Amino acid sequence: MKKTRQIISIMLCALCVFTMNAQITVQYALSRINFSSVPYELCKKLDFDEYFTAENPDNVIPDKMYKNFQLTEYYLARDMKPDANAVIYKKFNLGNGVRMGFVNIGGVVEWNVFSLITVTDGGSIIDTLEVGVMCGLVMPKQFKINDNRQVFVYRLVPESKASISMSSFNYVEAHVTETVYTIDMAGQFILTTPEKRVSNTRTYSREELESDTFNLWDQYSLKMI
Repeated sequence: MKKTRQIISIMLCALCVFTMNAQITVQYALSRINFSSVPYELCKKLDFDEYFTAENPDNVIPDKMYKNFQLTEYYLARDMKPDANAVIYKKFNLGNGVRMGFVNIGGVVEWNVFSLITVTDGGSIIDTLEVGVMCGLVMPKQFKINDNRQVFVYRLVPESKASISMSSFNYVEAHVTETVYTIDMAGQFILTTPEKRVSNTRTYSREELESDTFNLWDQYSLKMI
């Protein structure tokens, strides 16, 4: 099945950026990217006008490349490539000398992890939050940021306790959960609503989950606060 996926093209471009800018700091990368506005959401039809590769100092930014829906089996990007860097796509102004970046680790490999990071004006990473997971064209973890800069993380949770591979499944029986975070004045991600179930269980096919119009928040009618 041959499909064009904009996000895959972006990952391919990221490899070129990685090669050219392997020693760029987070501070410098963020300085080269314009501020974006909220609300914002992670979906497959993203249009990244800007992106810059930066170092991942001491592997502070999460680099687990998840292989199963349960998110218990994974590679570490640092093991696959010791100097694996992050690609920074977006920058948000939080005020009080704190900025928030949207980053990806994984590039052109099958597995990708997306995170939000809060950073001081001096470039020091304050906190990180894993908000997205992608394996091939399957995205079992996504996020939204609303007008109040609350972060809503959605996850597809399988009913089976047995490990289900994201790269070789045909169907998965699962439900959707939502977890909500706020960002305090110091730039820390604060859990405000623990993970809760927000959809009924149903069976999802590979074809459905690989669709570039499939989003987890469309699986239930709960409105954003």
